[in-house]
Formats: sequence, structure tokens, C-alpha cells
Amino acid sequence: MTLAELTQALGGGGYTPKSEEEMEAQARRRYQGEYDARRLGARQTYEEGDAALSRQMAGLDQGYEDQMARLMRETDKSVRESGRGALMRGMQRSSYSAQTQAGIREAGLNGLAGLRQSLMDEKNALEERRALLARQLADKLAQYDVSYATDVQAYLDTLRDKEQERAREAKEYADKIAMALYEYGQKAAKGGRYYAGGSTKTRSAKKAKEETGQKTEAMGKGAGDSAVRAITRGGRAAVGAAGIIQRIGDALRGFSKGQ
Repeated sequence: MTLAELTQALGGGGYTPKSEEEMEAQARRRYQGEYDARRLGARQTYEEGDAALSRQMAGLDQGYEDQMARLMRETDKSVRESGRGALMRGMQRSSYSAQTQAGIREAGLNGLAGLRQSLMDEKNALEERRALLARQLADKLAQYDVSYATDVQAYLDTLRDKEQERAREAKEYADKIAMALYEYGQKAAKGGRYYAGGSTKTRSAKKAKEETGQKTEAMGKGAGDSAVRAITRGGRAAVGAAGIIQRIGDALRGFSKGQ
């Protein structure tokens, strides 16, 4: 590899920053799992609480139905007992007996109305608690959405800063490498001993110079290939670039000694 070929190869080996789409996808992946787990946990908590309240409502219906049925049985029993008592006293047709039985029935009906109202009140209270759970879930999910967007944006800003810093460092090291190669080229040009126009030299001398030139080019190619491989390995990040420059320097010094 000649110096010109090496320089051209190095020119295409710079650091390529991540695209905006790649960084956004990376930022979303960074927090997606965490917030999905939070959302799932919130929904499960809500569903468990809502199911418990639904069971309480179902239990209320059954419980109040039993109470109302018991009240009606007790009311009917009280009316019958009142009628038997009036019969035994010969007052079964008296207005007093009728009023007493009517009072018993009215008390029973009032008791039923009270039970129905209590049932309605308790069910309304449970419905309010269910609605509160639903609102709390909606608020929590909305807050998760805001927090997720905030975290993603903050991490995206960090990624942008890192990419800019890596690109700056890569350019800085690339400039150092280019300068080292330039100095190498200048030194190699000054130290050349064979010229195409040297017609006064003997055939054997020319052949010796040609062999020396071939060795020199082979050593230069080895140094260039070493530099390209080093840059390729470090192309995606500036980390280790100092070692690349050191290897280029070692290769150049080795070439100089070989001359």
C-alpha cells in the first residue's frame, strides 16, 4: 500500500455518529420495560381492588335480602299473634285490634324501607370507592406517561452529548494520525535514493535500488495496513485511539530504521 492509498483509506475510516432515530430507539428501550412493569402493576392493583368491591356489593344484596325476608316473617308473625290474642279476649273485631295489627304492618314496611335505603347507601358508597380507584389508576398511568417521556428525553440528551464528544475525540485523533502520516511521507520522500532519471547508474546498482525500494514499499504497506486495522478497530469509538497512534509511530520508526 502506497502513502496515497493509505491516506485515502484513513480518510474514510472516521467515526460515524448514531442517527437521531437510533438514539431515540435506544432511549425508549432503556425505560420501556421499567414503565411497562409499573403500568402492569398499577392495573393489577386496580383490578384486585375493584373485584373486592364488586364482591362486597354482591354480598350486600344477598345480606339485605335475607334481612328483609326475616323482617317480613317477623312482621307476619307479630300480626298473627296479635290476632290470636284479640280472639282470645273476644276483641278480634274491635277497632283497637285492627289498629294494633295495622301498626305492626306499618312498622314492618318502615323497616323494609329503612333496609332498602341502607342497602342503597352502602352500594353508592362502594360505587364511589370503585370510581375513586378508576380515577387513581388513570392518574397514575398519566403520571407514568409523563415520567417516561421525561426520562427518555433526558437520556436522549445524554446520548446526543456522548455522540458529539465521541465524534470530537475521533476527529482529534484522526487529525493526529493524519499529521503523523504526513510527517512520515515527508521523511520518506527526503530519504529516497532512487530516481527514475538516474541514467548514469549501472544496471546492477539500479537492480539493487529496485530491491531496496520494493522492501521499503513492503514495509510501508505493512505499516499502513497496521494503521488501517487499528483505526477500523477503534472507528466506532475514540477509546484506545492513543494506542492506535502509538502503533503507527512504532511502525513508522520501524520503517525508518529499516532504511
